[in-house]
Amino acid sequence: MVTPALALTALGLAAMTGCSAQLPEGKPWTVEASAWDGAPGCTASACALDAYATRDFAVASLLPDVLVEGRQVQAHCFVPMPSTVRDPSGRDAYRWYLLTVDGTLVWAPDVSLTAEADVRRDPDQPGDHLAAGLAVCHSGVPGR
Repeated sequence: MVTPALALTALGLAAMTGCSAQLPEGKPWTVEASAWDGAPGCTASACALDAYATRDFAVASLLPDVLVEGRQVQAHCFVPMPSTVRDPSGRDAYRWYLLTVDGTLVWAPDVSLTAEADVRRDPDQPGDHLAAGLAVCHSGVPGR
């Protein structure tokens, strides 16, 4: 016999399972880091920028030279940038993006992924820009 308490528990578990944290699929994106040309790690022939295991600039989470100019990555979602990072062209970072790079989940600021001056565009604005079609990362994504 199913008691009301057991039925409510089962219903609650089903609801939690239905809301389980899944990594958003997102979209492919080609790293375009030309705004960093001439900065340390970026020569005219090749640019390799750092990414992070978590969305902070802690030394312990640094993954050096992961974002290579022209490399295709999978952008999953984004979160607002809690601190200012500025690229050499003077753009301030606006969002952190969760990416898959060579099978590894990493975080990177928008100014490391695009040289366009569109880092503040909303995801629902038309066009081919970094945020287009991406959602805010839910609280269950890694490194959040």
